[in-house]
Amino acid sequence: MYLLVFRSFQGLGGAIITPLVLPMGVELFGKQHMSKIAAIVGAITALAAAGGPAAGGFILEYMSWHWIFGLNVPIGLISLLLVLLFTKESFDETLVGHFDISGMLFLTISLTGITFGLLEGREYGWTSTLILSSFLAGIIGLIAFILIELKVSSPFVELNLFREKTFTSSCIIYFATGFALVAPAVIFNYYLQNVFNYDALHAALMIIPVSLAIAMTMPLATRLSDKISAIPVNLIGMLLIAGSLLLFSFITTTTPKRVMIVFSIIVGSGFGFFCFFRQALTKIKNWHWLWYYECFPPNWYLSGNCRISYCPQY
Repeated sequence: MYLLVFRSFQGLGGAIITPLVLPMGVELFGKQHMSKIAAIVGAITALAAAGGPAAGGFILEYMSWHWIFGLNVPIGLISLLLVLLFTKESFDETLVGHFDISGMLFLTISLTGITFGLLEGREYGWTSTLILSSFLAGIIGLIAFILIELKVSSPFVELNLFREKTFTSSCIIYFATGFALVAPAVIFNYYLQNVFNYDALHAALMIIPVSLAIAMTMPLATRLSDKISAIPVNLIGMLLIAGSLLLFSFITTTTPKRVMIVFSIIVGSGFGFFCFFRQALTKIKNWHWLWYYECFPPNWYLSGNCRISYCPQY
């Protein structure tokens, strides 16, 4: 129970920090370097994702699992020190209205209900009262959230954004692509440990090529999208992801390790290219309901109001 409570606090901190990374970069280096900042942030995040599983596997293999959490303490302190020394505060003096507490509450209820039902459905039974009630609470919360967002003056999520077909389709595709990356990665990790009997460190080292490929291809994708267009770059990424997942479906207990590593590199490269679908949004010419970028300070875009990170400039 204590672990779950403290993990909740850890997730809360991550949810607060993660959306502020890009705005802080824009504040430091200027909005003219937006694509470069996004590429650097993505590459560093991918490198962290590559090192994290290996570090976790090493700790589980040779130390106590408690150090998985203890390792983050000095990292957090160093990050706090760097922020205090090298960044300056910025405020959105143009923001009007109040924080949408009701929207946040019902969105939390919706996500909690649906997530709990999906995670625990097999444990308690998909037709059990608990799981059905969880799904029902999630659906009711989602409906209430949508109704509230359509009426409040300062919505938690700007639903009007979804009137733009390009934006909506991009969000759907990005969601599907993220699902296509994370779900197989989790299953692949269990497959390595339970079928091949790899230890935690060995399994983590097998998954590292995915993150390393993302880190290497993100900067390349940025340059290509700046020179040609975001659409063909994203198409390449989608084809690589689809092809690599198809290849993963042919893995058996006799598949060589080097072959699985090659498949991992391909899927990571595809996701590295596809991560820059957001640049395609800057091509949209009909977003008359979006505020211009220069009207607001950088910290506004990924704040608690869930605004998008890229707004088109005209």
